[in-house]
Amino acid sequence: MATTLHLNFGDIVFSSAVERITVQTAATAVDISLHILDGTGETLVFSETYYPYSGTVALHDFASIIEAEMVQWSQPLATFRLTAKAADGTSASRTFAVLYCDRHTELQPYAVISQQFLTSRRIITASRDMPLPFFYIRPPLEYLDQELIVYHIITRRVDTDDIRIIFAPDGYTGYGKDYAASMLTVTHADLRDKCAKYYNAKPYEILGVTVEIGRRSVTIYYSDRRPDLRLWFANMFNCPELAELHGDTTAKTKVKRSEAVCADTLRLYDQSVERQYEFQADALSADTADWLTQLFTSRDVRIIDRPYNEEDHLNEAFPPVLITDSTSEVQDGDDELNKIKFTYRHASTRPDSGLRHPDRIHQDTFKNPFS
Repeated sequence: MATTLHLNFGDIVFSSAVERITVQTAATAVDISLHILDGTGETLVFSETYYPYSGTVALHDFASIIEAEMVQWSQPLATFRLTAKAADGTSASRTFAVLYCDRHTELQPYAVISQQFLTSRRIITASRDMPLPFFYIRPPLEYLDQELIVYHIITRRVDTDDIRIIFAPDGYTGYGKDYAASMLTVTHADLRDKCAKYYNAKPYEILGVTVEIGRRSVTIYYSDRRPDLRLWFANMFNCPELAELHGDTTAKTKVKRSEAVCADTLRLYDQSVERQYEFQADALSADTADWLTQLFTSRDVRIIDRPYNEEDHLNEAFPPVLITDSTSEVQDGDDELNKIKFTYRHASTRPDSGLRHPDRIHQDTFKNPFS
């Protein structure tokens, strides 16, 4: 009897859909290994020897092994090879692509790949000073089937208030024989460069933009309101996503010490400082509140504690935080507001000093504490 592998999925699968894997063999033992593949070679992820029962080995919870490896390398898409080598010399091997998704979905992977960016949001309200990365998967394409990248930029002329939508194509996605993860970064400065020639130095502002790649689309509306809290986090597809939130933050500091008496003098030792921040968000739409639940379960959350510059490389340079407690009450009616409240702590136990480079006094935002 030859050794065979049976998977519950095809050549590409969501990580959450990797459920039951079985190996059929007549041998008394079988070595099962999992490798992750890249452009230069392969790396061993998992290896173990199993002893079949009635000629069958059943593997469960392989999704956790795959997801842990993809999280380690911050990959939304990876290719794996599963190999079974039996003691009688027979073997079987399967190669498959995995699209990270830590939640169950009724959609098939290709429906997500061809129709949406790797985010659950379709409409975003954003500030103008932060870049917005959008990840997507390019399916296998021939040269003639490349997908066009298009911006529909909504502008308003300042002196006349005339609204104008500027169509700005920006090249193609490329092509290839395999699935490939790509990123498109949208910045307000780049959009201004695309629009400048249409206004001939006349004053204008950008209100928003719709970005399209093939059938994928997302709309961004720019706001002048400064967010009270900014967080980078890895979303349900293991891609960095920006949360710009409005609300109130309460800082709570607790100092723990041990006491000892030495030479009739009370002394303190083993001092530790625990500082946590409780954030209460303002009114949110049901879609935004539901999207924020991904923040609470994210394995990588970073707080933006200073103005962004290009050397920050999106989220890598910002300090990590841990969300220790969260409450989310989301309802689809119009009678009550959606409530989001969570508590976070810095991963470093050493407290932040709070010192920052001072701005000019009249550039600071005034907040009336008694309003």
